[in-house]
Amino acid sequence: MIARRLRQVLFVLTAFASTAPGWSSTIFTNFGTNDSYDTGTRYTVDRGQWLGVQFTPSASGAASSILLPLGMFNGGTYNGLPSDDLLISLRAPGSDPTGTVLESWPFAPTDLAFAPSIRTLNSVVHPILTSATAYWLRVESDAMWNAQTCCLSYTWSANSTGMFGVKYTDDQGLSWINSPVDATAAFEVNASAVPEPSSAMLLTGSLALVALSRRWRVSGKRE
Repeated sequence: MIARRLRQVLFVLTAFASTAPGWSSTIFTNFGTNDSYDTGTRYTVDRGQWLGVQFTPSASGAASSILLPLGMFNGGTYNGLPSDDLLISLRAPGSDPTGTVLESWPFAPTDLAFAPSIRTLNSVVHPILTSATAYWLRVESDAMWNAQTCCLSYTWSANSTGMFGVKYTDDQGLSWINSPVDATAAFEVNASAVPEPSSAMLLTGSLALVALSRRWRVSGKRE
């Protein structure tokens, strides 16, 4: 009788938890229609220059993915590859893109092509992003660039929706320069709902009831 009632309660709790509200949505984007961006304007990223762009999520959630158009640029006669990886990092709020790294993604030179294309960075850490709070997306590389003897630069394409404002550094992050008149680099941030405390408590209670039910069932068999 007790086991039957426990199963009934467990069924109700599980059903309620499974219908708890949730969502997965874009919380920031400056892409145009059909994820369009400015294919003719690209920021170069190499040892001489890194780039940081600030964004404010429209809703709070756990980061799930970031999309941005990346490519490479050859300004000289040597068609070689960059000498180091490209590193993209999601960073905590601050006046410059130098805050705590919430998550990062490396790209090897062989991961990208000359023509820019949208790349998806899937989150593993799922950091919580809060609405009305400004975060940073930073792109950097220690790859050497020389127009005659070495290497391509990485590129990050600009948006085509009329959004302006970037920060860049020419000294590997020692000082950051604000450029409010330059078009913001294009990107999109997606997030999923953070489980509500009530849902988490329901799930915990359900698991506890399962364990208790099994324990009583085993105890009854022994008697």
